[in-house]
Amino acid sequence: MAGTARAAGAAIPVAFGGTRLVLGLAMVARPRLLGGLLGADPAATAATGWSTRMLGTRELALGIGTLLLRSEPRQLRRFLAIQAGCDAGDAVFLTAAVRQGRVARGRGLLLALCSAAGAAGDVLAVRRRPPAD
Repeated sequence: MAGTARAAGAAIPVAFGGTRLVLGLAMVARPRLLGGLLGADPAATAATGWSTRMLGTRELALGIGTLLLRSEPRQLRRFLAIQAGCDAGDAVFLTAAVRQGRVARGRGLLLALCSAAGAAGDVLAVRRRPPAD
């Protein structure tokens, strides 16, 4: 049973890191896709593709860092705590964009909820991983 729990714990950073890599690559390769998913104005989405690419590089860096640190529990915990802050910030600012009418309400709130869930997952992973290193 302990081996199963350990294997599941080891899979968490791989899943988190892999997800961030996929999201980051999509943002860098297809920056208009994010704006479309949010229901943002197409002209605004086209004009801000550069900022979506910047966000994509952040996601790539977080994903790579997570994967590189997966065998260093103490460092990984710190890194996941940083990711929780990034994800919480995303949730706050997406919610603000919905309130300001900059993105479609349903889509924006759904992505804000995903960001909040990501932050919660990061926090749970930090609390779950053993501090030994």
